Amino acid sequence: MKIMSPSERGLPAGPDPRISVVVPVFDVERYLEECLDSIAHQSFADLEVIMVDDGSTDASAAIARRFARRDRRFRLVTQPHGGLARARNAGADQARGEFLCFVDSDDKLAPDFCELLLTALDQTGSDFATGNVLRFDSQGTRQAPFVARTFRQTRLATHVTRFRGLLVDRIVPNKMWRRSFWDAHAFRFPEGRVHEDVPVVVPAQFLARSVDVIADHVYLYREREGDDRSITQRRNELRMLLDRLAGVEYVTEFLCREFGAEARRWYQESAVAEDLRYHLNVLGDADDAYRQTFLDRVNAYLAQAPADVEKGLPAIDRLKYHLVRRRLLPELLEVLRFQQEELAHVAPIPVRGGWDGDYPFRGDRRLGVPAHVYRLGAELRASATVESLRWDDDALVIQGTASLTVAGAPAPGAPRVHLIAVRPGRLARLRRHVLPMRLTTATTQTDGVSGSAGFQARLPLRRLRRGRRWDRRPLDVLVVVRNGGVTRRFSKFGADPGLTANSAQRALDGEATARALRQPSGHVRVEVCRGWATARTHRTSGDTLRIEGMLGVPGDGEMTLEIAHHDADPELRVPIRLSSGASPQPFAADVPLRGLSAPGGEPATWELWVSGRGGRERLELDHDTSGEPQTPAVSGGMARLAQTATGHAALLTSPPAARAPRRHVRTAERGSRDHSMPLAP
Repeated sequence: MKIMSPSERGLPAGPDPRISVVVPVFDVERYLEECLDSIAHQSFADLEVIMVDDGSTDASAAIARRFARRDRRFRLVTQPHGGLARARNAGADQARGEFLCFVDSDDKLAPDFCELLLTALDQTGSDFATGNVLRFDSQGTRQAPFVARTFRQTRLATHVTRFRGLLVDRIVPNKMWRRSFWDAHAFRFPEGRVHEDVPVVVPAQFLARSVDVIADHVYLYREREGDDRSITQRRNELRMLLDRLAGVEYVTEFLCREFGAEARRWYQESAVAEDLRYHLNVLGDADDAYRQTFLDRVNAYLAQAPADVEKGLPAIDRLKYHLVRRRLLPELLEVLRFQQEELAHVAPIPVRGGWDGDYPFRGDRRLGVPAHVYRLGAELRASATVESLRWDDDALVIQGTASLTVAGAPAPGAPRVHLIAVRPGRLARLRRHVLPMRLTTATTQTDGVSGSAGFQARLPLRRLRRGRRWDRRPLDVLVVVRNGGVTRRFSKFGADPGLTANSAQRALDGEATARALRQPSGHVRVEVCRGWATARTHRTSGDTLRIEGMLGVPGDGEMTLEIAHHDADPELRVPIRLSSGASPQPFAADVPLRGLSAPGGEPATWELWVSGRGGRERLELDHDTSGEPQTPAVSGGMARLAQTATGHAALLTSPPAARAPRRHVRTAERGSRDHSMPLAP
């Protein structure tokens, strides 16, 4: 296909923006201004916004027209009502940018949507980038569960054949597309249908040379409430089902034709787990025509799929599909009622070598549902919570609770728990001591008393030695939970509400310190270090950021806080004021924000180090800032003190209207919790 230039497509002359954002608009006057504001205030400003009014009957077109008058980057295109797909296609035809995005007009973009995705694409050359999604409504904001696993970490230049988790990420608006890739494959949204995203996104995942997966939350998806439900929220309408099935069937045939049987199977497994299950779960609220259509079409689809296509699903879903295959509609509706009303309160049943779900028709000889359908697997989940970290004489004591649950209901009996500590080349097992546990209300309401056990593990100091010297290699603590023939091993601990400190220190001989730290990621790490520095509070006053905390660096002499950037030379250094001669020592440092920026005026990440007394330690941030209010941005840009996934402090700066940096994408430390503040010019 010939790729036409903007002038050949009859578009306005002038310098082309790097990014084109297409916003289809139809009867969204309640939400449109908020959506367009989120685009107008992107930290990356070199973009155009093509608003396609799809025959709105409310004030939506007038709102869009106001934006076009006051911001030359916004342009309004009008057309008779033809649906979301037609509006997206019309906007794409008008786009002039090197990159292309589609934003639904009732949703919002995070302020750094364009910056983060463009940065990745500039660095890797991938064909498109995709970012994490939040859901929001009047009650607040939360992780979108359908993509939670896909975006656990950033993955640059990956591919669906190497990371199958991409198959779950089937929506268009959280993505930025390289226009040359879009045109080369002549992507068009299927007009006249809903669920337009899947027939574009899934083929693109296979056709792309590589894809960038960005763990940061870049897109905010609105959950409409009450009677104002969006089209995609009306799953029990027959048209929604028919259009979903048409998209699933198209993609299945495309993958088989272009990429072979293995790709088709991957998608069939994903479609059964996601697309078809969405509609299976609403059969109880659907009419007879919907139910019969579902049974007919889904059975036809399953007949073309491998016999074990449901094998990886939770037992409750395997049971539902078993009944679908046998067209046992009354029994299927009973299972759906059970899932909605009782499942979360039903404990699993111990059987030889594992657990079964105590679900309807188990053991019913009349129906004869095979026993393996009820066997529980991945839905049996273990968790552990740290209640205290402390040094007791010559040992680290880790105390908490652990449980094994399924769908929120506890497995009967107390699990057996032990902790192990792992470092390269060696497995150090902690002494295990499981205590009878009187669980407090704050820690037992979710999982239930019967499925939990308390633990108290001791790690002797001698395990931190290597011969006669202290071993500086870190130890990571893991939990092993066993119950009824099932074993789960994991490394993330939750924090008990009563946990007063995420770290514990113990002075050793010489100038060494043993530290145990529960990191923001949930991992518990034990290590021997020469010193440590932890920020406890931070606040702004004018153009100064004050950081206060505790210092565990032995010896005497002056201390300095270094603010370091890989392209900035020399580093910014500010003196540290010490409050006493005690150990550990309270400290304070004032960081001037005026003029703090990376070379080239681009967004930057600054590391914070404490140096002096013959050593240099990276500053940690020992508290969760996610609940703190953000200070509004000012014209001089933004600075954010963030807590990285490893617990360190980082200072993030960005100038106003910044172009995306070309050199670096933050990948190592996901899940930052940050506190924004104005950066003075």
